Amino acid sequence: MVADGFMNTSSPRLFHDNWYQVSELRFRLNPWVRVHRQTWRGELWFLLSDPFTGKHFRIQPETWRFILLLDGRLTLDEAWRRSLEICPGETPGQVELITLLAQVNRENLLGCDRPRDLEALFEGQERIRAREWRSRLMNFLFIPIPLWNPDSFLRKLLPLGRLIFSIFGLLVWTGALAAALASLAGSTERLMAPIQGMLALENLPWLYLSWALVKLVHEMGHALCCRTFGGQVTLMGIMLLVFAPIPYVDTSSAWMVRERWKRVLINASGMVSELFLASLAALVWCFTGQGVIHSLAWNIAMIASVSTIIFNINPLLRLDGYYILSDLADIPNLHQRAVQSLSQTFDRVVFGVVPPHFSPEIFLCLYGLASGLYRITISVLIIAMVAEKFFEVGLILGLLCLVFWVIAPLFGFFRYLLTDRGMGVSPARRVLTAATLAGLMAALLLAIPFPVIFSVPGVVCGRGDSDIIVSSSGRVNQVFFKSGEQVNEGDVIIQLEDEQLDLEMKRLQARSDEIGAAISALSALEPGRVEFHRLQMGAVKTEMDRVSRLIDGLTIKAPVQGILWLPDPSRLQGQWLRRGQVTARVLDSGLLQFHATIPQEQGTRLYEMKNPRVMVRLSGMGFRNLSANLDRISPSERNLLPSASLGMAAGGSIAVDLQDTSGLKTREPCFDAFVELRGLKGENPGFGRTGRAFFKLGQLPLGHQLLRWFRQLLQKRYQL
Repeated sequence: MVADGFMNTSSPRLFHDNWYQVSELRFRLNPWVRVHRQTWRGELWFLLSDPFTGKHFRIQPETWRFILLLDGRLTLDEAWRRSLEICPGETPGQVELITLLAQVNRENLLGCDRPRDLEALFEGQERIRAREWRSRLMNFLFIPIPLWNPDSFLRKLLPLGRLIFSIFGLLVWTGALAAALASLAGSTERLMAPIQGMLALENLPWLYLSWALVKLVHEMGHALCCRTFGGQVTLMGIMLLVFAPIPYVDTSSAWMVRERWKRVLINASGMVSELFLASLAALVWCFTGQGVIHSLAWNIAMIASVSTIIFNINPLLRLDGYYILSDLADIPNLHQRAVQSLSQTFDRVVFGVVPPHFSPEIFLCLYGLASGLYRITISVLIIAMVAEKFFEVGLILGLLCLVFWVIAPLFGFFRYLLTDRGMGVSPARRVLTAATLAGLMAALLLAIPFPVIFSVPGVVCGRGDSDIIVSSSGRVNQVFFKSGEQVNEGDVIIQLEDEQLDLEMKRLQARSDEIGAAISALSALEPGRVEFHRLQMGAVKTEMDRVSRLIDGLTIKAPVQGILWLPDPSRLQGQWLRRGQVTARVLDSGLLQFHATIPQEQGTRLYEMKNPRVMVRLSGMGFRNLSANLDRISPSERNLLPSASLGMAAGGSIAVDLQDTSGLKTREPCFDAFVELRGLKGENPGFGRTGRAFFKLGQLPLGHQLLRWFRQLLQKRYQL
């Protein structure tokens, strides 16, 4: 992390009331401090680094020229007066100078001949440590535990590092990634199929083992790259991420590397290492059969690729993407600068006060807001996942989040409003501003109504669609039509076969012939025994009729005229279909409608509403909203999707039963809603096209909506 030191040489506040307390002190840079010249955004800066603590402090050239005068022999007042003689236009005032000394002292970069006097004036080390502990407490989901200095180990690996982070290494990395993508090109569905079972109990040990291995490779990639380019890596340890231990490494010395592209590569090397590992794991997964190695390779490939895309490369989280963006934009301490820019903009807009060095940037303000909201969202999702497995732990984490991320920031914000920060704002105005903002927040949550809108997935179908249901279990022998073709009533769609039924029919036929021969032989000799054989013949005929109906049921026919929808015939070929399974559908080519699948908690609310407003947005049509009317809602729940494309196994959003080969059976009951499409203007969107239906259920204040959502979450997930 890099701290910034600014001096406002144009400030009219030349003198400070407490100058007498520091004027006779003699300052000097600590002997272990290293100084580096660097350029950020076209400006020259000097970077002061403490190799023992890994802290860095960035100062401007005029500040550095003044610090050079602090040699331990001159008092602060003598150095200040000499600077006034040499360059009066660049010499800071006493106010700015005391602020600068406090900042440098906070980073433990400055020595003093009377440290006790300095500690009494500035913030002491105890308060610094207390502030650091408060910061760690605020980040209770991410607790670092330092363990090891890997510098000697990394020095032995320097030849390997120079080979990896070279043109040769880039070619090898690119080749592995290209080979993995080529191998996975035709296996997307097979690759995505196990996702639903990723958190299954039997997969959790493999999942955690894969995660730990991926993170170890990630952190070693950072460490080796930093050491290869001249940085110092003196700290490696374990971070308790939601109380699960994973490795971490401190590469803050990367700021000492002058070349920007090297700093970017150091920050990206963890993701580069993960993607290389994911490529190797994907190749292993493609060319191995079911087993431990196959499962482990799948877990590694998914974790290494997904964590890179969703988390590490995302600059809104303070992970690799954050530091890469900070280097590319030449803005060290991007998060702190964003918070500072928001604070300055707030002071400018609300109080009309222009703080020193006021340089509002829309990018920094937007980044500060987006990163805060995204971090809270990710943390809430993590806590929800923990609570689903361990409710008590999740409840404690949720309460801590409420205290540290809602109550404490609000308290700090209003304290910020009410504190006199030397801006010349009257106490009455500060109190009025705080009261106004509190009233606006309360009105936003409790008084101002907002639309209640929820969306659900669905698929385009005809109004009179008919499901084709298997009446006899059997294996698919032949498929006569393709999806989208016109069929007539009675056309044979699929022919099944069942060798057991054929054998049973032959056995019954032989038994029937045997009984018939016995009846013929006994009718003349022993007529009294004929009646018994006739009863046996009747039972056999009844059984033959039953088996005959089952054999007839192996021929699946279209129940009505329309357009056929069925899965890929190549996937159906040879598949065993169970009796009662929905295997295809005949779509009515008349009026189109949208068949939406609605979760339980939303179905009840739809029943209570009269004529809710509905809009439909179909895939492939951009953000175009089609007007629609709600036709009807199914009176009862069912565990069946209108199309397998809505299920997670096919890339949809609804969890399905992994044991169901059709991909239509849902894990949780759902309601069916049928919506008439009105905004097509003669267009034919095509049967089976997926989309989302948006239902507007009146208006409620945000606080009421959040409370209802929270209650539904507790009831659905935790049965409370």
